[in-house]
Amino acid sequence: MNSSAKHRPLSAHALCKSFDGTAALDDFTLKVESGTLVTVLGPSGVGKTTALRILAGFEMPDSGTVKVGGQIVNGPGVFVPPERRQVGMVFQDYALFPHLNVGRNVAFGLEASGRSHRVAEVLEMVGLAGLEKRMPHELSAGQQQRVALARALAPRPQVILADEPFSNLDAALRKRLRAEVRSILREAETTAIMVTHDQEEALAMSDRLALMNEGRVVQTGPPDHVYRNPANAWVAEFLGDADFFDAYAKGGRITTPFGTYPTTRSGPVKVMVRPESVTVFPHAQGTAVVTYREFFGHDQLLSVKLPGKVTLRSRCWPQPALAPGDRVAVSVDGLHIFDEPQEPPTPPDNPPPGAPVPQQVVIPR
Repeated sequence: MNSSAKHRPLSAHALCKSFDGTAALDDFTLKVESGTLVTVLGPSGVGKTTALRILAGFEMPDSGTVKVGGQIVNGPGVFVPPERRQVGMVFQDYALFPHLNVGRNVAFGLEASGRSHRVAEVLEMVGLAGLEKRMPHELSAGQQQRVALARALAPRPQVILADEPFSNLDAALRKRLRAEVRSILREAETTAIMVTHDQEEALAMSDRLALMNEGRVVQTGPPDHVYRNPANAWVAEFLGDADFFDAYAKGGRITTPFGTYPTTRSGPVKVMVRPESVTVFPHAQGTAVVTYREFFGHDQLLSVKLPGKVTLRSRCWPQPALAPGDRVAVSVDGLHIFDEPQEPPTPPDNPPPGAPVPQQVVIPR
């Protein structure tokens, strides 16, 4: 295999797929670098599983190309079947053979030469050494998931594909197992693509995110970069908590109920603020009022109403213990501005009296 193939074990370009006239994929494009865990994240019904099935070879695209290890496996006049793609698959329901024990499940599809050694090796890797003779129904859900992963790893594929691999587990087990799976993939130095609609799971596990909507990838990048620099308002709203309001940019400035900010935009805009960027201070003459509070022990989530019918949430330390009706001052240390207003508001002349001026400003893109 050439060095470029090792660098990029899988890529998809301009994949399109329709079912009964309804588009499932529309120009789906994804490039996966060697040794990375990429999560394809998006709401239900945007084509995530369809994309994964095409990458695995279980579905044929209407158009577009797929390359594995630099070799075309889907393209004009080309179709390489799943068993010859060097791709391992972990299914949502594990898909273990109920009549085969753990060892024979993992060995399925392996060549006879060195089979027993490889089975022992991958079972050790996933923490199931010594359970070769167990039947699937004798295992916990977490153990069944690790058997499915061991079976996918056994043939030494170039890429592991996983379709909602933790969705059938309870919350506590899901959190523990996703950390274990990430460590296993790291140890095996395996490239992996995981499909999920769970934002927390995607942010916690991924080296790179691929945000998907309406059949295509709309933004890719490291999780923290995508979270802090959303490409558009849809990404900002889907990934994490966000509050939006309409504003007006004029003369290189944008005026908000909590201060003024520099901007290169002009005219009506949409402003987005994350709750963790909002700090509130008890203030008897504050221009904002607390309307709701949720206490979580390690922090609290406040909802505050500002002038101009703007409401923001603030995720902050649990003290001081503010209550609905308390007056507060508000400071925002970062916001995002999009040219996507819901309704063009009236341009303001001056910031509201008493509004604190932010000390730190983040203006994206």
